[in-house]
Amino acid sequence: MDDLTKKKRVRGGHRASASKLVAKIMEAIPKASPESPEKDLVWLRQSQITLRDKIKMLKELDEQVIDILSALKDEDVDEQLGKEIEDSDEAIAELERTLLQLDDALGKLGGQSLPLLTPTNLTSAEGNLDQSHVSISSAGKIIRAKLPKLRLRNFGGKICEWPEFWDGFSSSIDNNDQLSDVDKFAYLRGYLEGPAKSTIAGLSLTGANYKCAVELLKKRFEKKSAVQRAHVNELIQLPAVYKERDTQRLRKLYDSCEANNRALKALGVNEDSYSAIVVPTIMEKLPEQFRLTITRGQNFLEWSMEEMLNAFEKELELREAHNAVGTNSDREQERHERNSGNIKKYGQRHHGTAAALLANERRGNCAFCLKNHNHEDCEGVKDPRTRKSLARKYGRCFLCLFKGHRASNCTVKNRCNVCNGAHHVALCDASPKEDDKRDKTVKPDEESKQVPVNTNVHVTSSSSNLHAGTGSLVALQTARGVLRGERVAK
Repeated sequence: MDDLTKKKRVRGGHRASASKLVAKIMEAIPKASPESPEKDLVWLRQSQITLRDKIKMLKELDEQVIDILSALKDEDVDEQLGKEIEDSDEAIAELERTLLQLDDALGKLGGQSLPLLTPTNLTSAEGNLDQSHVSISSAGKIIRAKLPKLRLRNFGGKICEWPEFWDGFSSSIDNNDQLSDVDKFAYLRGYLEGPAKSTIAGLSLTGANYKCAVELLKKRFEKKSAVQRAHVNELIQLPAVYKERDTQRLRKLYDSCEANNRALKALGVNEDSYSAIVVPTIMEKLPEQFRLTITRGQNFLEWSMEEMLNAFEKELELREAHNAVGTNSDREQERHERNSGNIKKYGQRHHGTAAALLANERRGNCAFCLKNHNHEDCEGVKDPRTRKSLARKYGRCFLCLFKGHRASNCTVKNRCNVCNGAHHVALCDASPKEDDKRDKTVKPDEESKQVPVNTNVHVTSSSSNLHAGTGSLVALQTARGVLRGERVAK
């Protein structure tokens, strides 16, 4: 029998004995009172001492088992260690909770009890601190209010999240003297993922390597200048909002700006050093009407980050309050528009057939100059590159030129009838094919051909389907038929 199996068997016996003792204590505590026999009170005090010894012994056995496991070279040793630490912490936490209840009961009965465990002793398997707030009232009674567990977020290597992660980890785990370096290293591995975990991938799980792992992580991620640049890059790369009535996306944009700005202030970065670059960039991400509203009558060219955020927040709160109130007329209008199936307002959710889309498109405004004509017939904006730039700027789909969705999510599957590309014909920069030009030109002799009219005519057609494209050309499928009848002289 190897040493690991022996240690686990001994620990299992102690855990079973401790569980029986806990059951007896929990049964005796409700029955205890100042009028209880002396032997019952003595038994409770004795059980208190025994339970403390059990906790101490189990902790020592847990450390021995973890040391043996960490020396193994199996592929699944990390998984075994994680499960081992979790099981041992759960068992110890259960015993310590029982010990706290026993301390309370003895304190009420005899006025004194053994020293209480400190909050840092109550460490759960997830590295969370199960703390108890202790206060003493004027009557000498000890009152404890159990606080919620502190949970840490995993760190995946995003450099701007390192200060928050390390402050939380250091407070709950790194500064906890009740944990060994092996335990701390195991917790640290469990909270890392992605590039951060790869940084310490070559270190074996030993107490000596814990400090080395911390130094490697700090060397890579604890760079003040890099953290500052990361926050500025996040501000610059925030997604734009195209609809001024979309208060949810506007709120998300504002919250992201506020969070990164506060983080830069916490790092001691002077606001003037990045406002000249960030403020114009964020202003470009706002809808045009929203931007005009917050800058009207203001010297916005000289705005700092704080001034821009104040104007942004003020207008956003007004719009959110207006949306929350919502007049009946607004709701009635919205319901009418929804029931009418207005494709242009509700986008792809109300798209019908391609023919219906084409009919609606012809009734709508041009996507480039906003005048009342087809997109491809626009004379104000003829350059395809300029058209694409406008469509991209105002968030229009490249297939149907409607707002509210991307081409990958568009229900219109028609392709360009000039180059057969996956875009609207108005955005095509290829020259029309010669065959298409010839098709658009009708020969005079073909127009002059007439079919004799007969009152008794039977037509047998092989097809009568209509195919409508999304461009300016409408192609009719060729139909074949047989005409039968007698000529009628007039």
